[in-house]
Amino acid sequence: MVAAVVTKASIRGELCAPPSLINPHVVVLVENYPAEPAYQFCLSLLEKQIQIDCVFLYGEGVLNTSSSSWQNLAKEHVLPLYACAKSAEQRALPCQHIEIAGLATFMAKALQADEVHQFKAASS
Repeated sequence: MVAAVVTKASIRGELCAPPSLINPHVVVLVENYPAEPAYQFCLSLLEKQIQIDCVFLYGEGVLNTSSSSWQNLAKEHVLPLYACAKSAEQRALPCQHIEIAGLATFMAKALQADEVHQFKAASS
């Protein structure tokens, strides 16, 4: 499991100062299945009252659409949970309880966020 964080400063190539600890806006990109570490990370952010702008399931991450844990988390916290349209289509997934979105949606949310946290399977 690999987790990475990207801040606006690092995207611009600047030296990264810690992002504002007062109400940072966070986007979570999940590229692995199962995604328990990403789920626990989201729970910990929400417990600290940190706003998650969205969780975007991409690649193998779309397999988490069948998880009642993710669905309940999204419902309880009014958390936008998106599944990548192309990834879901490639896996023939019926994403009935999760919104389908394209990479443009992810990019728009990521560019507005203070932090983007990426969870993906470690490469072999």
